[in-house]
Amino acid sequence: MAITLVLADDHPIFLYGLEEMLTRETGFRVLERCPDGKATLQAVWKHKPDILTLKLRMPKMDGLEVLRQMQKKDLST
Repeated sequence: MAITLVLADDHPIFLYGLEEMLTRETGFRVLERCPDGKATLQAVWKHKPDILTLKLRMPKMDGLEVLRQMQKKDLST
């Protein structure tokens, strides 16, 4: 069973590079790449990944606020 990930960063080159590196490794599956905090939060609620890579300084909602919002919602359901 693959480890699922959501990747969040506002630099497209970093996002695509990280996804490319992870997809070459066995056992990882990138579910979504997110360029801002709001998209990240939506992707986490939608996919419920095993791992979230999260940049702290992003547009629309910073990474710390994404974490605060995640704490408020039970992702196990």
